[in-house]
Amino acid sequence: MSVPTDRPRPLPAELVLPTPSTVDVWWLDVDAHHAAPDGLSRLLDPEETQRASAFRRDRDRYRQAHIGLRLLIGAYLQLPPAEVTFMRLPCPLCGAAHGRPSVAANRSLHFSLSHSRDLIAYALSASPVGIDVEAPQGGDMPDVVAQFHPAEITAIGSLPPSRRAAATLQCWVRKEAYLKAIGTGIARGLGTTYAGLGERYEPTGRPPGTPQGWSIVDLEAPHGYAGAFAVSTGASLSAITAHTRTLTLPQTNSPAAGGAPGPGVVLVAGDEDATDPGKRLLVATRMNPASKAASFGGMKLE
Repeated sequence: MSVPTDRPRPLPAELVLPTPSTVDVWWLDVDAHHAAPDGLSRLLDPEETQRASAFRRDRDRYRQAHIGLRLLIGAYLQLPPAEVTFMRLPCPLCGAAHGRPSVAANRSLHFSLSHSRDLIAYALSASPVGIDVEAPQGGDMPDVVAQFHPAEITAIGSLPPSRRAAATLQCWVRKEAYLKAIGTGIARGLGTTYAGLGERYEPTGRPPGTPQGWSIVDLEAPHGYAGAFAVSTGASLSAITAHTRTLTLPQTNSPAAGGAPGPGVVLVAGDEDATDPGKRLLVATRMNPASKAASFGGMKLE
């Protein structure tokens, strides 16, 4: 199956829901923010706030990841970010409500979130989707490789020693992305399904096919990280295109779209236009400083 990915491109004047043949991938650099602005933290619901408080080392990363998710979904669905409600779908293995996360207001928008060190990744699609990103690791991780599918173990072993660590990591993100997309996570085991090493590392020859009805796409992630997403394609799609973009969490005193700076205004900045570096999309969400209420304020190219 052909699964091309286009280069990063500017956002359109509106955040249009992905089509069945596209996946929107967003990167958020945690190091660029250090800590989530207090005004943005009010977008989180009580459960998210409680979970964030339970973290010691990764508290800010968790907050930024979920703030970014709310801003993105709010922009796609034209909902106030604080009013986005999440739910869990039934687990495919046991039926309990701990499967893939979903948006309660719109089950047709599927999403996935992943983070590793200073990078957060999001995937949004019209079909079930999973994304994974991992920072470079030291060593070949033999204990991990031993849990892979037999064909993957053989493929990694056939590579020159200098390429095995990177191939192992790419296989891991491909496998984890797929297991997240189907809603089981690694509880299903790493060796039950073949995800492959990706085109960069796959040895010559015809490897076993990836799961029927799914595409697993390798990503050029920032900072040299390994990344991939898996998306359900059914029986009709022959190609998936990934649109990669960058998300920024500005301070709450950033200028509003078309207005003057002021408290309570949240902006999301997309990638710069390749033809006009001065253009970038602004998504404005105005918050009531006295409460968690928020209203969607519109978008424009500045």
